Amino acid sequence: RLFDTVLSDLYGAQDIMRRGLLPPELIFSDPSFLRPCEGILPAAGPLRFYAADLARDEHGNWRIIDNHTETLAGIGFAIANRVVHTHITGDIFKRCNGVRLAQFFQNLQVALTEHAGRENARIALLTPGPQHEDYFSHAYLARYLGYLLVEGSDLRTKGSQVYLKTLEGLKEIDLIVRCVDVRLVDGLELDPAGTAGPAGLLRVNRANPRLMVNAAGSALVQNRGLGPYLAQLSKELLGEDLELPDAPRCWLGDADARKKVLAKLDHFLVRKAQ
Repeated sequence: RLFDTVLSDLYGAQDIMRRGLLPPELIFSDPSFLRPCEGILPAAGPLRFYAADLARDEHGNWRIIDNHTETLAGIGFAIANRVVHTHITGDIFKRCNGVRLAQFFQNLQVALTEHAGRENARIALLTPGPQHEDYFSHAYLARYLGYLLVEGSDLRTKGSQVYLKTLEGLKEIDLIVRCVDVRLVDGLELDPAGTAGPAGLLRVNRANPRLMVNAAGSALVQNRGLGPYLAQLSKELLGEDLELPDAPRCWLGDADARKKVLAKLDHFLVRKAQ
């Protein structure tokens, strides 16, 4: 919910930066901040896919190391691994009362159908193709959920709609589950070399902001530099403390934080923010 609120603001009114809750240079220097996506996020609906890398600190408390909000992060591998393990060690799962994953995926199907806005929605999972390291995950998930598995060349835009090319003609797509870097989905407005989506996709997305999940531009909150500001943002925007805090971080774009880190450099791990 916090990331939803932050994304809607940063691609909309940008009050967070005006109030000094986030430094503008942290956001505007991030290549994941896509100006053509401004105005889409506030009406795009919530993040449907989120994952986090976790670790325990010296006191045994869970901390978030990295956030993943751009595309599906291994969900297909999770269900495939569970199916294999239940076939091989089903007796162990029964004895330990392992929680079934089926209910999660049933809820996911319902949520995506509601997001699409109609029953029997034609939902497509957009993949970079067989050459991608996560293609197995994409293909397995599409088959498991009963969705179309498509590449950019399978789609075209026309008017304010996206269509699937078939031998019977063009078939309207109601929802795109995006498994590709959004910078590659529209060569007209983003990376000119991007062929992972049909030309004109962002134009259609503006007319229908709920067309893609996760929405175009959602990778912005993966920025590790946001970590030092999340606790205050949660209190200011939601009136709540973080349930699961980030690992302690310093953003080196801040002069005070940079001075602190350089004074004790051996105590820190330096990583790219984006």
